[in-house]
Amino acid sequence: CSPSRCQSHVRERYAQGVVELHGQRWRKKSDLVFQTINKTEHIERIRNDQERILWLGSNRQVTKIYVSLPELARHIGRELEKSFKGKTEFTSSNEEPYLRVVWDSDASK
Repeated sequence: CSPSRCQSHVRERYAQGVVELHGQRWRKKSDLVFQTINKTEHIERIRNDQERILWLGSNRQVTKIYVSLPELARHIGRELEKSFKGKTEFTSSNEEPYLRVVWDSDASK
């Protein structure tokens, strides 16, 4: 690919945040959970068009949602806890703007 196209592709895949969905309770309401995540992204994107979900990854235990900016990860985590309870933990990197949000739907505060 051309250099500019390759750089664009790399930029698009560079996540500055990840939201991890842990637990089993959220899976029973997965449609509502993903609607909430998409609604939160839509609201944040109106405020800043750079805020977006980049890609999702999943294994049997954890679903990960990679996002473009740390603030979107923070807002998704807060909204999940507010809407579906559970417990949310935020871990930021000291070296670069990166935020890891872990939401456990089975945990209590």
